[in-house]
Amino acid sequence: MSPPGMPAISHKVRLFLASGAYFGFAPKTPGTFGTIPGVLLFLPLSGHPYVILALFLALTAISIPLGDWAEKEWNEKDPQRFVLDEVVGFLLTVLFIPVGSLWKTAAVGFILFRIFDGIKPPPIRNIQKFKGGVGIVIDDLAAGICANLMFRLLLWQFPAMTS
Repeated sequence: MSPPGMPAISHKVRLFLASGAYFGFAPKTPGTFGTIPGVLLFLPLSGHPYVILALFLALTAISIPLGDWAEKEWNEKDPQRFVLDEVVGFLLTVLFIPVGSLWKTAAVGFILFRIFDGIKPPPIRNIQKFKGGVGIVIDDLAAGICANLMFRLLLWQFPAMTS
């Protein structure tokens, strides 16, 4: 049975999406590995920011009910195997960032997102108090916003950074 608010999809599809194409099953640092599918989505779409925006919105919309499902499926709060939140957080990090060098942009975005998601400075740490899928996803969205803003600040200070 699908979570409320989510169309009926098979268990395998939910597992594939929730685990970020199975990257979430990495034995060490699943969040870091779980960001890779976001990078892989960004690379071919980098010249199409509105497509990235649409993908980000769609994945964010399904990540919340999938987060609820994942907590029940794996019987734990904010399961590490659930990494769709890392994917949407990364996409938010690079959203509308001017791309000079595709690989540099992806690398800087990856590093900035992982820093903000890993350290979880206030207020990111404080918003994790929400329950279920919202609580799982919202801190990664906040990390993505912070990383996006930091990326813009770095580009302002060092315009050649992603050239």
